[in-house]
Amino acid sequence: AAQWLQLKRKAGRLMAEAGDIDAAAGLLCSAEDWSGLAELIRIHGAEFEKQGKLSTLRQWTAALPEAMRNDDPWLLYWSGIALLPTDPFLAYDLFQQAYQLFQIGDEATGLYWSWNGAATALFFSHDDMEPAPNWMAELEDLRQRHPKWPSLEIQVRVTTSAVGILLFGDTMNPALPEWVARAEKIYRLIPVGIVRCFVGFQLSTYYTYFGQTDRLKKIVDQVSPYVESAKVPDIARLLGASIPVFAGWQTG
Repeated sequence: AAQWLQLKRKAGRLMAEAGDIDAAAGLLCSAEDWSGLAELIRIHGAEFEKQGKLSTLRQWTAALPEAMRNDDPWLLYWSGIALLPTDPFLAYDLFQQAYQLFQIGDEATGLYWSWNGAATALFFSHDDMEPAPNWMAELEDLRQRHPKWPSLEIQVRVTTSAVGILLFGDTMNPALPEWVARAEKIYRLIPVGIVRCFVGFQLSTYYTYFGQTDRLKKIVDQVSPYVESAKVPDIARLLGASIPVFAGWQTG
């Protein structure tokens, strides 16, 4: 039996090297090669997230021993990503745990991603926004320690999330106009469908809240083509499709 397990582990790793990730994960799970499966999750988690394969990612992370997952901030993070659409409350807890572990090594990339995960889960749960001011304080501290964004994608995602939790959980924060200005700059300079829908949604919420009707109408016109595009992920199109509703509230 031990020899058979060893063969399956070797086959799983060879499959991973060949690029057949789903088959590799299946073999590694059946062989109980948890370190091999964990490495697949770390390497391919972002790819599966972008492809919308969150149910597959959820199966992989759920298969891991709990102790292994809880000791590894990236495994906690990807567990949170996998659960975000179906259980944002549990996802929030996982992102919070990941953030605390990333704090130990002051790992900028992990800190920004786990901050964004927690903020996104907080926004999607729409249950208790009381933690929002604390998360914004964490972000300001993070920006002081790591002022250079690790990547453009992180800059876009974190900026969008910051505007979201400020609007719904910390509206009187004096930093709100600064984050909105950053979001507006991203919106202008990156005319990509997913960015326009996500960032446009938060900006339209802000414009609705503060009665900036002209700016709101511009976003409606600009985002409309992306809402109809099959190249844009469903969640982004859904957010984009809600923007005309805000405009309707403003104009009657």
